[in-house]
Amino acid sequence: MTTNAHLANFEKDTDEIAEKIVRGEYGQLYAQYGDYELHGAFHPIFENTNDGFVSQGHEGLIRPILNGESVNPVDFFQNIELEDCFYVDRLCRALHIHNFSNFGNQDEQLYLNLDPSIYDSPKAALTTFDVLIDRSTKLGVSPDQLVFELVETPDLDPEVIQAIVTHLKSIGVSIAIDNFGVQSSNYHTIFEIQPDVIKFHRSWLQRGQAHKQFKRLTTGVIRLFQELGSVVVIQGIESDDDVEFAVDCGADRFQGYFFGTPSLEFGAAKVKWQRPRDILSF
Repeated sequence: MTTNAHLANFEKDTDEIAEKIVRGEYGQLYAQYGDYELHGAFHPIFENTNDGFVSQGHEGLIRPILNGESVNPVDFFQNIELEDCFYVDRLCRALHIHNFSNFGNQDEQLYLNLDPSIYDSPKAALTTFDVLIDRSTKLGVSPDQLVFELVETPDLDPEVIQAIVTHLKSIGVSIAIDNFGVQSSNYHTIFEIQPDVIKFHRSWLQRGQAHKQFKRLTTGVIRLFQELGSVVVIQGIESDDDVEFAVDCGADRFQGYFFGTPSLEFGAAKVKWQRPRDILSF
């Protein structure tokens, strides 16, 4: 479907999206898409403070259900018809905004995935985001609480990306690069976009613990990005060793199952942690 067709149906789809977000039997919100129920889940992101690791924000994720059975999210998104991608993308973000407005607070941020490849013109992208920001503001979620995570793919249109980044930053929304270090992520993109947040893929942890010299490299890359004004998140933290590596390398924020799994509700707001050797010294 062309962008013109997307925009031609835009107002109709906007009204339908509002109708498709419904309240379940136990009070939770979910979205209806065909025979699917799309439930939102939040994965916490923490900051290291003098008072321990404190929740800084949550990433919105989708948990599809079909006929009462959970469906792998990757399988669900890969099987969406091409002409529905634009609509489903909007539906999922609208659901996260609604849920965050119920659970969140003004001290935390909501991280939302953004695949620029579904937009074939800047106009389609900017129209979408203007409606989303208007909706979120009415629900009490301000633009500076939103972080859009760019998913990089080889076929991205530079004009679309630049238009998205420039527009969102101009209204106070933060931009993140997701999964830095794998797939199509590269330093050129970092220098061009100048993201507010850079999320390192778990592979940095794996390589750093397998090769001692890689820890020095990771520390240097993190410092470079911080000097450029970006906040660094290390993802995939699952153990004490992972936490220690990320802290030693100077990461600003931390995400992974060590701190909490994706949940339909907000998890712990604070997590205490001590280095394993400190614990053994008592």
